[in-house]
Amino acid sequence: MRSSKDANHALAAVCFIFFSLGLVTASLGPLLGEFAANTSATLAAVGVIFTTFFLGALVSQIINGFVSERIGLTPLLIGGAILVAFGFSGIAFSRSLFILLGAALIAGFGHGAINLGGNLTIAAIFHDRRVTAVNFINIFYGLGAFAGPALVGFVVPRLNSGTGVLLSGAGLIFIAAILMVRVSPRRAPLSTEASGPHGSKLAVYASPILWALALLSLFYGGSETGMSGWTTTYLQQSVSFTLEKAAFATSAFYMMLTLGRIICSWLGSKLSDVQVLAATLITTVIGTIILIAGYANPVLSVIGVMAIGLGYGGTYPTMVALTTIVFRESTGKAAGLVISMGSIGAMFLPSLQGVIIAGQGPRPAGFMIAAEAVLMLVMLLFVRSRLVRTKVIPQTVEN
Repeated sequence: MRSSKDANHALAAVCFIFFSLGLVTASLGPLLGEFAANTSATLAAVGVIFTTFFLGALVSQIINGFVSERIGLTPLLIGGAILVAFGFSGIAFSRSLFILLGAALIAGFGHGAINLGGNLTIAAIFHDRRVTAVNFINIFYGLGAFAGPALVGFVVPRLNSGTGVLLSGAGLIFIAAILMVRVSPRRAPLSTEASGPHGSKLAVYASPILWALALLSLFYGGSETGMSGWTTTYLQQSVSFTLEKAAFATSAFYMMLTLGRIICSWLGSKLSDVQVLAATLITTVIGTIILIAGYANPVLSVIGVMAIGLGYGGTYPTMVALTTIVFRESTGKAAGLVISMGSIGAMFLPSLQGVIIAGQGPRPAGFMIAAEAVLMLVMLLFVRSRLVRTKVIPQTVEN
């Protein structure tokens, strides 16, 4: 049985890694203009960085969903942290679009390993408090994501460059890899307890519940990454914000996302997984309504962005926690698919959003975010109905 000391060491190490990862990942959006200038490319071409980044994450999650069930999760975290550090350093120094996208691919591969390894490690260690624990580590991702755009907004007007933020974050992640080697448990095994009707190793892929969660993840990955990458541009074009103001508004989005995770970490001990997830998605839908209704209004636009961030806060961690409890006998495969689908959404939907903003303006992009939020809620309603009908893990539906 894992000691409390080992569990706390693992929790602290994963929190540090997630903070550093959030810092560098969220800095990409506000730096798109600088990347375009450094590589002599258009903003639309540089926007493909999100596609290549999450392509790397997708490949990583597909491979590591199987590998994690054989070697454990700690090696994924350490290797992923090293790759992210080198990848983001390459992004900062890139002077050609080809090198920029190649570095993003490497960083994305590391990001996928950290995402899968970190969430599943904590869900396995703190199984009975999985919603609280998984939301807790993602609070630190949100704190880093809040700090990144804020630092960019502070540094760029003074130094005329924000790539130093990426280099600083890469250094933190490299330190995090060393920390993980020293303090983490030697192996973070996946749960193998059978549960529900998914007993065979490959039968999990035939589950409608799993594919509904995967589609929910796809829309979430695309929507959240789109908000991260294009909020700065959206506010510059819709309400004429300066880069500094728009970057700080993006930080406010992540501040509310972090607050949402804090709230969901508390709600995890009061409500079921499905109830917490429903609360996050309803909040997101409300936020998109405010964003659309408040188009061209600076106050309402920022309120809408912040409300969406609040809703997004607990969506991903709670979705992962729900997946681990419904598919306990195939945690690596099930979570690997769900997280991979999020990467697919993050690969393509933000690029589509960028094309829409460049060709049609920012207003249609707001409707795209709203449609994604509604589709996520529809997927959750389907999952809940199937869980009730099949009586699989009923405690995830009702306390």
